[in-house]
Amino acid sequence: MNGASERDDWRDGDAVVGFVDRSEISWLRWLKRGFRHCYVIVRTGDFWVLFDPLSHQTVIHAFAVDPRMDVVGWLKGHGHRVVVTHVRAAPRRVAPIRPHTCVEAVKRVLGIQAWWIVTPWHLNRYLARGPNSMMKPKARDAIGGGDGRVPGGGPRQDAEATSQRGDA
Repeated sequence: MNGASERDDWRDGDAVVGFVDRSEISWLRWLKRGFRHCYVIVRTGDFWVLFDPLSHQTVIHAFAVDPRMDVVGWLKGHGHRVVVTHVRAAPRRVAPIRPHTCVEAVKRVLGIQAWWIVTPWHLNRYLARGPNSMMKPKARDAIGGGDGRVPGGGPRQDAEATSQRGDA
């Protein structure tokens, strides 16, 4: 897991969402290859926290940040597809009621309440579009820095949270 780090500017709330072709459950085979399961790793303080919602249990594991470790490179090297993202401030409303799936669990960790995201492939497409598609530029700039960060270094907000308040 060692090697030159792909990036050295990780901040609290940054996250890596991983997608795999895990298909031990036969009825998951209808899902797009490479996107049959997802999990999230979140940076918090001096730790990375893995949140892996499996069908029989949820695995949570914290491991110390090693500046020499290239988390993204290691995951890609083991056949995982990854998207680097961030934890958002979720809208202050009840999240849509959905079956407990890996996608719903990861969306809750990330603060995403988009009802149309139901498969790992949908989640990948949503996240891969980047911060510009998740928040209108006017709203993004209004909350500071143009990078989507809430002033004070807290979690970023997505367009849903901004729209809910009527700012966008």
